[in-house]
Amino acid sequence: MIKTLCAILLLMQMALAQSFYFATWEELHKIESSEDFHAKVSRVMAEFACEECRDHFTVLVQEHPIPLRYVNTTQEAKIWMWLAHNQINQRIGKPWFPLSILEQYEQQDCHIRLT
Repeated sequence: MIKTLCAILLLMQMALAQSFYFATWEELHKIESSEDFHAKVSRVMAEFACEECRDHFTVLVQEHPIPLRYVNTTQEAKIWMWLAHNQINQRIGKPWFPLSILEQYEQQDCHIRLT
């Protein structure tokens, strides 16, 4: 009985983490301004619920080929996020998405998930 309850709790935690993960990516890809982008990146680095994910994201930001200080337009922010998301996908064994995926985000109001 206890093993069953533990398994159920673990599944619930995993489902919550997965839904938070998707919501976070969707939010990060909805970039309205460079200021909005910088605030979102800072928030993920400071507040993301999964500590391991937060730490990986912080390292990614620090090692990203485009330093944040050079991201000054909405288009630059979208490209930065596209590259960051693809870097994470590569690290966890998911496919690389072409830059043209950004057009689909704009056309479908960000309901595509790059995962």
